[in-house]
Amino acid sequence: MVPMDSMADSQLWYLKQIDLFKGLPEAELKYVSSCFRSKKYDKDTELPDVHDEDSVFLVKYGVVELYALTEDGRKIIIEILGDGSVFGNLPDSENIAYFARVKKNALVCRMMTEEFFKLVSKYPSVSEKLLRSMYSSISIQKERISSLAAESVPERLRRLLRMISTQLLAEQNVSFTHEELAQMIGTSRQTVTTLINSLVKEGKLTKQGRQYRLVA
Repeated sequence: MVPMDSMADSQLWYLKQIDLFKGLPEAELKYVSSCFRSKKYDKDTELPDVHDEDSVFLVKYGVVELYALTEDGRKIIIEILGDGSVFGNLPDSENIAYFARVKKNALVCRMMTEEFFKLVSKYPSVSEKLLRSMYSSISIQKERISSLAAESVPERLRRLLRMISTQLLAEQNVSFTHEELAQMIGTSRQTVTTLINSLVKEGKLTKQGRQYRLVA
């Protein structure tokens, strides 16, 4: 539970938990909070206006998936974003027309791009953390795209399962259907099901109820 009374205080509390803004004085955090327009979204909601070139988005809490559609209409999940993730019209970001769907109930904030970069330039510590975050995000997207061309489907699945088990998603207790896993590695749901069953038989995955755990 958030230990605050008003919506403004609640937003301020969430900003304090995000690594990007840690270390900023209280007065500066209040200014940052006032620049964002925040809205809560339920699971499976499509986020509006993510293509807006004048906006930057921040996930204060929750999980959001970015995805693209192929020419034949297939869905490819590009990245899964957790608390503190920034996305939108950022410099040097991949020129991919993507959509965003809430994977786990989320509070998402929106700021005008011009205001966002004024904010970043004002606080060097925020700028440094943002650049690291952007570099990590771009690296993940490039790795995902290159693996679709260079790796076999079993290799892609093993890489994805390692990523899910080691990143923040494990702490968020987020689960994925076989269909969603297939959308992340560019294959069919049936292929993912077959490969997962094989990994279980080989002892590389353990099944606990409806969940699987990767064996180190």
